Amino acid sequence: MNQLISEWCDFCVGKEVFDKSHFSFLFHEENIDSYLSTILQYFSNSTELEHQIKKVLKEKNKNNNVSDLPDDLLLTLTSDFFNEQAKLIDNLDQDIRSAILNKVVITDIDKIKQMMDQDIPHYWLFEDFGDLIRSSKIDENEKTYALMEALYNIDNDYYLAWYMAKSLINLQFTLESYFVLWKNSHKVLLLEDSILVSK
Repeated sequence: MNQLISEWCDFCVGKEVFDKSHFSFLFHEENIDSYLSTILQYFSNSTELEHQIKKVLKEKNKNNNVSDLPDDLLLTLTSDFFNEQAKLIDNLDQDIRSAILNKVVITDIDKIKQMMDQDIPHYWLFEDFGDLIRSSKIDENEKTYALMEALYNIDNDYYLAWYMAKSLINLQFTLESYFVLWKNSHKVLLLEDSILVSK
């Protein structure tokens, strides 16, 4: 067992104290698949956790995902992704709710990149959904915080981290549509007048 994983085990059982950022790149360790059971043994629903993480790591390691999704499925997945979040949030802002009703438009990635730095409903929804996820964690402890940080750093993606960690969240949700979009290298963006998904 390498040093970082050994430190992780000591941290989880309370033998050592580390800042959660110490384990940010835990899932970047060499041959990480063979250590997943060891890493996750300290969590309830570790089998489901391991299953979800393995799915993501398998796709991440391909590094050459080329989408062959038909346009109609691409549109449906994009709509489902935003609707899934909206239905779980009480008192969702009306501007966000209205934006989600807009037509999904397939476009090129450059168009999406041009809009990403703007103050748009995409980020308002992300903040509301993130608050809901954080308030619904089954366990509020340092090892859970550290695990979530490590899951985020697999691809610097909170939605992907939440997808992997759903068994640790006391909320009935699915981000399967997001996972399919992500593994096929599609980006999505919720604007006030449309919803964009990259080709």
